[in-house]
Amino acid sequence: MKELRIDLLGPIKIEYNNKSIYNKLSHKARCILCYLVTEKYVSKEKLACMFWEESSESASKYNLRYNIWSVNKLFKDLSGDEALLLEWDKDRLIISDHYTVKSDIEEFNELFINKSNEYESLSELKHKYRGSFLEGLHLKDSFEFNDWLFFLREAYQRKYLEILQKTFQHFKKMNLMEKSIEVMEEILLLNPLDEDIYVELIELHLLNGDRTCALKTYNRCVHVLREELNISPKETTVALLKKIKSQEQMPVKDLPRHHNISFYIISANQIESLISNSVDSTKKLFFVNAIPLKNLNYGLLASVIDLMINNYSVEHLSRIQPSIWSELYRINIRTRPYFKEFIHLNSPDTEKCRIFSALTELINQLIEKQPTYFLINNFAYIDNFSFEYIKYALYKNSGLNPKLILVSDEHNEKIQELKNFFTILKFDFHMIID
Repeated sequence: MKELRIDLLGPIKIEYNNKSIYNKLSHKARCILCYLVTEKYVSKEKLACMFWEESSESASKYNLRYNIWSVNKLFKDLSGDEALLLEWDKDRLIISDHYTVKSDIEEFNELFINKSNEYESLSELKHKYRGSFLEGLHLKDSFEFNDWLFFLREAYQRKYLEILQKTFQHFKKMNLMEKSIEVMEEILLLNPLDEDIYVELIELHLLNGDRTCALKTYNRCVHVLREELNISPKETTVALLKKIKSQEQMPVKDLPRHHNISFYIISANQIESLISNSVDSTKKLFFVNAIPLKNLNYGLLASVIDLMINNYSVEHLSRIQPSIWSELYRINIRTRPYFKEFIHLNSPDTEKCRIFSALTELINQLIEKQPTYFLINNFAYIDNFSFEYIKYALYKNSGLNPKLILVSDEHNEKIQELKNFFTILKFDFHMIID
């Protein structure tokens, strides 16, 4: 087998038979290969002029011949035979059909053209876009090559923006606020000067009940417009500030209370009885301890992931999308066997949202429709990040499944905060065994 794999979206990857040969090639040789994989057929004159603009005609042609020779020598050594990688077809340089050549841009373009309106394909396209076209690549002595790079970077970024916009519309239609916000943040990274994107993001935060993030986004918009464009926001954008402040002034007692979202409280001396009565095979009870350590971000959530891994088979765990495991690797390294490549965060601001969303998806996909209860012991010790997730999970699952049982004193300040928004139900031990 003679397989050459070149990935051009994001940092360049060049592999021969699944082994990297990036460091075995010169910088110019890498650029020539990338150009050929993209353009397929290129004339000798065009290549010589593009890559050695400042050299004489004879010197540029010599340099081209030398680079082709060095690439072919490398592949002769790798393959162990005389088959050339680069060949001349009249006056055009091509990649020989003795080698199977695969490229991420071919896969990306085919999927984009044929299936970019399907959500599953959008998710796959988003994963394939590891970064801008030939990210970080540059030739200081070739203006024509750099112009070519710039043109294709813009073209693929436009495609990626279209993918993000379609993904956003899908999440918004499904009323998935957190995922909508996450995608809109990615769009904002690509268009940081677009005021309309800030407005959309502010509205999303307000719909999600997060006045603090709405205000931060508004201030970020004002700062960017002033520093980069020396302009003020539009009147319609300024009007959003009044909307944000009106939510800020709403007293706690007037905030919307979600009566359909509930949780249970028991005391520590009821735990043993609860666990001993949990014998119904149609229901599941997970027991997790909050750890009494300060500044241990995501401590409880890491323990929840341990529970999921310990209580489900490798077959079940392997069905979960690798992107979910990759997100959760940030708080628990036991997820590593279940994904191959990391999903790199585009913005630190979205990390919490992505972790929360990934953990919720993990739990929901594993428990499916089986009635499930999470019992959190020592709730008073819960870390702030995990406490935020509890509020997120209560809203997300509407108190249906899984149900939450907290071991705590009702006078605990975090319990009091939950009471402002959710309903505490009287716990009935028979509900697990009935």
